[in-house]
Amino acid sequence: MSQPLPKLWTWPFIFLILANLFTFMSFQMLLPNLPPYIESIGGSSLQIGLITTTFAFAAIFALSLAIC
Repeated sequence: MSQPLPKLWTWPFIFLILANLFTFMSFQMLLPNLPPYIESIGGSSLQIGLITTTFAFAAIFALSLAIC
């Protein structure tokens, strides 16, 4: 006779998922505001593109490290 599997969707697990969602959502909410800010401090179009690309690649890299 096999034992039943423990419940996955417990309240601590749901809170953990929500905390993770809001953490990553806060980082992604920064991305649309970054180009106007860089432009306001005198950045060129090339600098805006490089900084935005670097930010996006850093987010992908950090996410891939978090998954491993």
